[in-house]
Amino acid sequence: GRLRAVSADALYIALLPQKKASISDLGIKLFGNYYICAEIREKGWLHRKNTINRPKSIKVAYDPLDANTIFIFYEQGSLNYWKAHLSDRSREFKGCSFWEVWQIQEEQKKTAANQELKSSFALETLERENEKIIKEAMKAKPTAFKSKSAQLANINDNKRLAKDEERQNRQKSKFKKGELIQLPTTKKSTRSQSELDDEELALKFPVYHDILSEDD
Repeated sequence: GRLRAVSADALYIALLPQKKASISDLGIKLFGNYYICAEIREKGWLHRKNTINRPKSIKVAYDPLDANTIFIFYEQGSLNYWKAHLSDRSREFKGCSFWEVWQIQEEQKKTAANQELKSSFALETLERENEKIIKEAMKAKPTAFKSKSAQLANINDNKRLAKDEERQNRQKSKFKKGELIQLPTTKKSTRSQSELDDEELALKFPVYHDILSEDD
């Protein structure tokens, strides 16, 4: 029950609200804000190495009226402390109280939630528009789609049919009226029998030629 003397600062810090803060490469994190001090740098707690024994969390004290500074109890069961200040990463909260920090953070959460909701509505609208465009494109798409090889085969078949049709037309044209091919025939003599001389008559009609000669 023996009393001991402490400094006014130590008593003030001991009476402040306390909370566990996490430690990362960015510093001591409390209520979303990051704090840095020279002692943390010296111990290498801002570096992630296997050779450095860095605790995952540590007890700190904070003044609700001043968010610029926190007090780190680096020894368990002791009032010894380090004084840490806001890092440049959290400089937007310099000069604020923790009440103001909490209020700003709440507004930021609401703004982020509203923005996310608007983004969700915009994304849903965009998806509906895309589905509408896809459906219209499917309706306008030809019912039968042929591959490139099938299209080439169809072209070859059309060429073959065209050639066959042209060949048949040529064959038909040969047998049109007035274009029949005349085979050569023996030309008959157009001279009358009276125009034949005696020698030719004798050769052509030998018996009748003799009888006519006797009558003369």
